[in-house]
Amino acid sequence: MEKLKIYFKTYFEKSSKLKIGSDILFYLLILLLLIPTSRTMLIRATLFRPKIITESSGVTMKTEDYQLALEDLDGNSVNLSEYSNQTILISFWATWCAPCRAEMPSIQKMADRYGEKLPIFLITSEEKEKVSKFLQESGYHIPVYFQKSRSTGILDINSYPTTFLISSKGEIIIHKKGAANWNSKDLRRKLDELLGL
Repeated sequence: MEKLKIYFKTYFEKSSKLKIGSDILFYLLILLLLIPTSRTMLIRATLFRPKIITESSGVTMKTEDYQLALEDLDGNSVNLSEYSNQTILISFWATWCAPCRAEMPSIQKMADRYGEKLPIFLITSEEKEKVSKFLQESGYHIPVYFQKSRSTGILDINSYPTTFLISSKGEIIIHKKGAANWNSKDLRRKLDELLGL
């Protein structure tokens, strides 16, 4: 205990106020990152707008890319190919993923704003009970789908969250790895344009 007192006494005597302040801030940030709820809040506070591809990138969905068998929470089968001629948002996510959880409120706002005009596919491979409980506890009512076949091509992802905004022509408008603010003005403007609103 005496060694600890000597260490702190020496530290405060030899360190500048700026150094002490930055050290306190650093350790506070580390502490906040260790607490799951504050970690999600920190991620949410630092969300950026997803980058919209303004010019044609030449990257488009192929017919086989749309071949993805899904099942909703009620057990109804859906195939992504049924939506190949519509503007859609696809997000691969998981309940255990802090960045996924951080971007959920903005995805919910997008779903509330566009409703049926913008099909949203939140795709997970977790157990239905776990996902249903998460949605209920969080108060989200976004369409969630469970992957029943392997993703191929562009949709064959390796990190969560990974989100795609795809035009009705199959053009990849956004391909974002990591969390983002899906309710930004720029994105709403682009969606209004894509959806003819």
